[in-house]
Amino acid sequence: MASFYSSLIFIAFLICATNAQNGLILPIRKDSKTSQFYTTLQMGSNQATINTVIDLGAQFLWFSCNNYASNTYAPIPCGSTKCEVARGIGCVSCNLTPRPGCTNDTCSAPAYNPFQDVLVAEGFGEDTLYSKDHISVPQFIFSCMDNDYMQGLAKSATGLLGLSRTEISLHKQVANKLNLPDKFSLCLPSSGLGKLSFGSGLSPKSDISNLLKSTPLIINPVSTAPAYSEGDPSNEYFIDVKSIRVDGNALSVKDSYFSIDNNGVGGTKISTIQNYTALHNSIYKPFTRAFTKAASNMKIKSVAAVAPFRACFSSDSISRTPSGPSVPAIDLVLPGNDIYWRINGTNSMVEIDNKTTCLGFVDGGSNPRISIVIGAHQLEENYLEFDLVSSRLKFSSSLLVQNKSLEALDRSDILLLAFPNLGKNLLEHMGDPSEQSGTFVDDDATTSHHHDAGVLTQAEDPRYSDSGSGGKMQLTETYCSLFCGYFVLLWILVKLGGPNEESGINGYASEYILFTFHYEKDMLFVEGDILL
Repeated sequence: MASFYSSLIFIAFLICATNAQNGLILPIRKDSKTSQFYTTLQMGSNQATINTVIDLGAQFLWFSCNNYASNTYAPIPCGSTKCEVARGIGCVSCNLTPRPGCTNDTCSAPAYNPFQDVLVAEGFGEDTLYSKDHISVPQFIFSCMDNDYMQGLAKSATGLLGLSRTEISLHKQVANKLNLPDKFSLCLPSSGLGKLSFGSGLSPKSDISNLLKSTPLIINPVSTAPAYSEGDPSNEYFIDVKSIRVDGNALSVKDSYFSIDNNGVGGTKISTIQNYTALHNSIYKPFTRAFTKAASNMKIKSVAAVAPFRACFSSDSISRTPSGPSVPAIDLVLPGNDIYWRINGTNSMVEIDNKTTCLGFVDGGSNPRISIVIGAHQLEENYLEFDLVSSRLKFSSSLLVQNKSLEALDRSDILLLAFPNLGKNLLEHMGDPSEQSGTFVDDDATTSHHHDAGVLTQAEDPRYSDSGSGGKMQLTETYCSLFCGYFVLLWILVKLGGPNEESGINGYASEYILFTFHYEKDMLFVEGDILL
């Protein structure tokens, strides 16, 4: 017993130390109504929970301060060094009772809500930012925003998280305050949880490292911000798409539409707040024609268009695979030898209803500022790593197509090898499975299945296959009170069974199950991944 708990404490220590070294990690969720992606962080002396929409193009963090109270909040004065770093514009004052967001002689912040298309002169302040894994970023610069300017945000969100190339973006402040490289990665989930990580990249030993490609992040010479000074370059993320292929065939489009001219017009940027990829009209027309023709060659039948899409098809005529609809592949061709970003059916198509599925790209008009804006739907389940030190983007296509999952991003092989019997011991200390029970929670919240507590062996849920996706078991008993505060991940490898042709898991009898134990709010969550 003593050695068992000693092992748990030691692993908890290793996990907490690893989190501190690897930087700050935040969860990503998708709002079902708006399709916006948001994350959760804590701010101030009370560690108030703030949900903020993730925006690659926004310059800094802002959120509603109407109900925000913190003993550690401090306004940033006009003319101060910090105001210069934040590139504040003038001063703002407030005649009401002083509180966060209402102070005098404060560095002015151009807080912009892109969904409401409104720019508001607010005031910069600083406070401590926390993540749920207990990483703190002191004196974090941000702006308040009045409740009147929350229109368009996902219902649960009260702010916007800026990730552009500024000195006060979250990734830059994390890098500076925690002495980490200026890089961040994200993987937007199609459902469930995604991951936003700052200060570290993917381990070379990761299951998906060999799937990644790399391309330079380029600079648009003219700012795309709502307010800027003459001569400012854009802070958003552009890549040098050279052409687009549909089913292996390049579109007949002028090269000038793909390049950025001296006025900052054209090019390709990546956006997390635009739902679907928008293409210049002169690209969109030949693109939809080429896709419709290639789809017809696959016996996919066209049907009436459904706004905002122009190319729609009969769902019954589209074959289905575990990773999505089987349709013509789309490639964004990039500089280098055979470098391209492939968009498969899971990211290219949108299911309107059970009869109609549409090509999830929209017409950007005949005179857009940016020729191609890669939207969030095309980014779902893709791994993106923005390295601002080398100014490069690492990216994958959909992990679902590669039979991978978000859990594959960071498995801790060292811990698994160091404690090979820990999983068995933990299950034994949970007690007799016949005396405890848990409920398997379906990610889609549509079904639930009962299993013996702590043992996820057979595959009632179809996702328990060689795709590596997992599920959750909620247990009323908790065994993680020794761990790091409210959040801990404990990776355990358990070898189950012996040769048995009737194992029920795709014919494999001896599987390795990767358990994730996640303790939060007096509940132990157990996730299991089958490793073949």
